[in-house]
Amino acid sequence: MKTKALKILSFFVALSLVAVGFFIKYRAEKAANAQNINNIYTHELNTLCNSLSDIGAELEKAQYITTAPLFCETAARIYKHSGLALSSLSRLPQSENTEELYKFLSQTGDYSLYLSGEMLASPITEAERANLAALKNIANRYTAEAERMRIDFIQSGEFDFPNPHVSSETQKEEPENEYPTLIYDGPYSDHIARGESYLLESSDEITADEALRLAAAAMKVEQTSLTLAGETGGRVPSYRFENGDMSVSLTKRGGYLIYFRKYREPQKPLYTYSQAVKRAEDWLAQYTNMSFHTSYYVVDEGVCTVNFAYKEGSTVCYTDLIKVGVALDNGEVVLCEAGGYIMNHRPRTIKTPDKTADEASAVVSEKLEILSTSRVLIPSDGKKEIPCYEFVCKTAQKEEILVYVNSDTLEEERIYLVVNAEGGSLVK
Repeated sequence: MKTKALKILSFFVALSLVAVGFFIKYRAEKAANAQNINNIYTHELNTLCNSLSDIGAELEKAQYITTAPLFCETAARIYKHSGLALSSLSRLPQSENTEELYKFLSQTGDYSLYLSGEMLASPITEAERANLAALKNIANRYTAEAERMRIDFIQSGEFDFPNPHVSSETQKEEPENEYPTLIYDGPYSDHIARGESYLLESSDEITADEALRLAAAAMKVEQTSLTLAGETGGRVPSYRFENGDMSVSLTKRGGYLIYFRKYREPQKPLYTYSQAVKRAEDWLAQYTNMSFHTSYYVVDEGVCTVNFAYKEGSTVCYTDLIKVGVALDNGEVVLCEAGGYIMNHRPRTIKTPDKTADEASAVVSEKLEILSTSRVLIPSDGKKEIPCYEFVCKTAQKEEILVYVNSDTLEEERIYLVVNAEGGSLVK
């Protein structure tokens, strides 16, 4: 009996030792992981502080540069340091002020590159130099706050992201620290975030009942089969209706169809891609009664989604885009996305190009064979419309290339590779 008790005791002692061993190992691994995370955060904070300091220094110098080559070099360094800071910021815990810092870094780097391009044509203006000075003030303030944050983290392990232009009462009284409004031709320009739709601005607001009637007509169903599922705000306020396997949204202003989707899984494909494209073209022509240019298509999960660009006369407006999806099993239109068209479509006066197509074709590489030429409008990074000639070309290896030459200046604006594959036709 005593022997049996000793065996049981030995078992529990051994089990306890194993448990203690696992606990010690867990604590050691947890401590190692914590130290590893601490090291990573410390490294990224150091990089963030150094990059912000470098951005401030380069912005200070940029205000006084008068020649394009040196300004371009300085802008490139600002862009580089902004990218390093953004990379470090993305690896740190986020807070309510992170968005402001992301905006500052993204906009500062992008705006500097934009000015370097402007500098090649003519000196930058005093207003643009004032913007650089304002960004420098913000960068210096961010540098000081980031350094404080770095020290706080070393001492307490806590993060408190800076927001320099609203962080103190003293600063609120200093106009030189106010964040500048940057309107320029770039993806982070303030005018893009505030962009409004001409179609919506010039249209009256409709009621939910009116939207229901329009939604039912668009989907060719009875009004009683749709229910109001919700309303959205933001830049494009809309009504959303559902009936179980369908969702459709119309804008509150004008009642424009902005989106619909029929939720079903297509069965075995019976339609070819070309048949699906034709089906999408017919549906769009019937629904809008306007002219569109068929661009490229993508096939995914039995649905062929075709991209269309509005045509103003003979000019293709690549800014006004609509996507139409066709199920390959029965040719049913199951998807429409018209946000690009609704946000960008407006009355236009398409002027006669300053340069002829023949003059523009001389800009295209001699290594390319031009197959066709079209007049188009393409969007710039800042959402402006650039008039171009679109040259569909072929390489010696039979690859398709799209070249866009500005029809007023003869500058090459874009060049894309056309990738034709089983799953669709895309550009990159």
